[in-house]
Amino acid sequence: MSKTWLQTTIRRFNLKHVLLFGAIFYMLGLFLFLLPHAERRGNDLDLDPNLQGQELKDRLERVARALAKNLTVLRRLETSLLNSEIAEARRGEVVDMVINSFGKKDNQTKFVHPWENPESPGYGGRGHIVDKAKLTPPERQRYDQGYKRFHANEYVSNLIPIHRKIQHVLEPECTAKQYDVEKLPTAGVVVVFHNEAWSVLLRTVHSVLGASPKNILTEVILVDDASDMEHLGQQLADYVTQVPKVKLIRLTERSGLMQARMAGFRHVTGHVAAFLDSHCEVPKGWLEPLLSRIQEDDKVIAVPATDRINSDTFQYQPSNAADQNRGGFDLDLYFMWIPQSAQDNERRGSEFEPMRSPTHLGCCFAVAKTTFLRLGMYDPGLKIWGCENMELSFKAWMCGGSVEIIPCSHVGHMFRYTAPYSWGPDKDVLTKNCLRVASVWMDEYQLFYHDRLFYKHEEMDFGDVSDRVQLRKELGCKSFKWYMDTVYPEIYLPLGCKATGQIQNYAVPGRCVQTAIHWPNYNKHVFAEACNTRVLIQHFTLTKEHQIRRDEGCLNPGGDDRLIVRTCADIDDERGWQYTQKGELLHMESNKCLHLATDDRTLVVIHCDGDDRQKWQWTRRSLSLQT
Repeated sequence: MSKTWLQTTIRRFNLKHVLLFGAIFYMLGLFLFLLPHAERRGNDLDLDPNLQGQELKDRLERVARALAKNLTVLRRLETSLLNSEIAEARRGEVVDMVINSFGKKDNQTKFVHPWENPESPGYGGRGHIVDKAKLTPPERQRYDQGYKRFHANEYVSNLIPIHRKIQHVLEPECTAKQYDVEKLPTAGVVVVFHNEAWSVLLRTVHSVLGASPKNILTEVILVDDASDMEHLGQQLADYVTQVPKVKLIRLTERSGLMQARMAGFRHVTGHVAAFLDSHCEVPKGWLEPLLSRIQEDDKVIAVPATDRINSDTFQYQPSNAADQNRGGFDLDLYFMWIPQSAQDNERRGSEFEPMRSPTHLGCCFAVAKTTFLRLGMYDPGLKIWGCENMELSFKAWMCGGSVEIIPCSHVGHMFRYTAPYSWGPDKDVLTKNCLRVASVWMDEYQLFYHDRLFYKHEEMDFGDVSDRVQLRKELGCKSFKWYMDTVYPEIYLPLGCKATGQIQNYAVPGRCVQTAIHWPNYNKHVFAEACNTRVLIQHFTLTKEHQIRRDEGCLNPGGDDRLIVRTCADIDDERGWQYTQKGELLHMESNKCLHLATDDRTLVVIHCDGDDRQKWQWTRRSLSLQT
C-alpha cells in the first residue's frame, strides 16, 4: 500500500468524521431549541389548539428537510472523496479495489470498483499500451510478475475498470433484430476458473451481469477448480456475497474443465446453461440470439461469434459476419477454423442467420439443460482440458442435434499464447482424452488419429469407455461416416497414401522434417529438428496425389530452393514428389532431391548426387478404411 494512498484515506476519514460530528451537533441544537419552544406554545391558552399542532408539524418538517439536506451534502462529499482517492491511486500504484464505504456499521469488507468513463484505460473495448521503459522498478516488477503468473498482461488488466461496457460490436443487421425477452427461456452462466487473475475474472462476471437482461439471467455460477492463489480464497468469497446472482462453488481437488463445468451445471436453475471461460467479456445483446435459437430448436448447441481479446493490451477485437469461419478439426483432433460452406450459405440466405458448424471452439456456448443431460454431459473420464469440444460436437450431430454459430451473438475471449496452468503429472492427458473420444465416436476413422500418434495408442491406458459406448447405443446415434459425409465432407483424408509418419534423415538419423501447418507458417521455411514421436508436427503422408502433406499444408520448393510449407490448394505442381527405392525424395517438376544441409537443420532442394543426406527413412504404409 502506498504512502499517498494511506494519507488520502486518513484525510478522507478525518474529514468525514468532522462533518458527521458537525451534523450531529447541528441536529441536537435544533432539537433543544424546538422542545422548550413547543412546550411554551402548548401552554398558551390564547392559541388555537389546531394551529398549535399544525405549527409544530411544520417545524418538524423543516427540521427533517434540513437534516436530509445535510445528509445529502455528506454523501456527495463522500462520493467526491472516493472518486478523488481512486484517481490518485490510479495515478500512483495499481490497485485492485477500494475498501469500506461511508455509513456501514458491519465488519464485512466492502469492495468498491470504479466504473469506466471515456478517459479510462480500455474504455469501450479499446486496448491500452504501457511503455515498460517508463515504469518504475516496483511497477516493472509487478508487470513482469503478472506475465509470469498469468501468461497475460495482468498489469494492464488491473488498469482497466472491472465494469467495462464493450461498444460498437453488433452490425446493423443484428441490432435490427427484435427479441421478446419476456418469452425467451431463462439461462444460468457457468464460469470455471483455476488461478485466474482477479481483474480478468471479475471483468468476466460483471460483463455478464451488465450485458444480460435481468429477467433472463438466473445466476452466474463461479466454479473454482482448486485454485491456490490467495486472491481467489477468502477475498473472492467476501466479494461474491456482495454481488447479486453470483454463486461460488469450490472444488477441493483439481478436476479439470469438464468436471468443473458439470459441477456448475448442476446448480443452474434456468432452462439453458451457458458456459464461458473465465477470461471473457460480452457486449449487450450477446445472450438473446443464443436463447432465441435454442427456443426454436432445443437440440441446437448455440455458439456465439468468438471475438478476440488481446492478451497484451486487452483490446476487444470484434469479428464480422461476412468473415465468420466455421469450426472444424484436423486429424490430430485439434480444433481449426475452416471457411464457410457454400451449400450452407445457400440454405441460410443471409450471413446473419445461424451457420452450421462441424465443431465448436469450446470456450463459450449455450445449450438447453435437457439436451446437455440427454447427451450425457461430458465424458467423466476426460481430464483437465482438451477434446471435450470434439466429443460434444460429435455426439450433438450424430445423436439428433446440431452445432450452430449464431453470428449476431458475440463473446470476446482472451487467447493466450501458452497455458498458464499445469497439466499435472500425466503428460499424455490430452492424447488420452482424444483417444477416449475417438474410441467411442469415430468408428473406423479413428485409424487416422492412431496413425498421427505413430501408433503409440497401443501403449496408452485411457480408461474404460463402456458406459460411453452404451450411451451412444441408447441414443441411437448415427455413424461417424454419416458425420463425415454429411457434416464435414471438406476434410482431407489421406486414403491410399504411399508413406506415412516421420521423415528421418539417413545420414543423421536423429533429424526429422518438422513444421506446423497453420496459416502463420505458410510460405515459411521448413527445418529438420530432433526426432520425437511426441511432436505430432513431424508427421507427414506421401499422398496418392504425390504430395508431402499434413491436413491442408503441403511441402514444396520455394523460390530460393529452400523447402517451404504452402496451402495445398495453392500448389499447381501436378507431378509432385516421388519416394524412390533409394530413399530419395525426388521433386519431379525440378528433378531435384530434398537435401539436409551440413548445419543439420536447413532443408534445400538441389541436384541429386546420391549423398546420404539426400536419403530419408519413411514408413511405407497405405491407409484404408475397413468398413
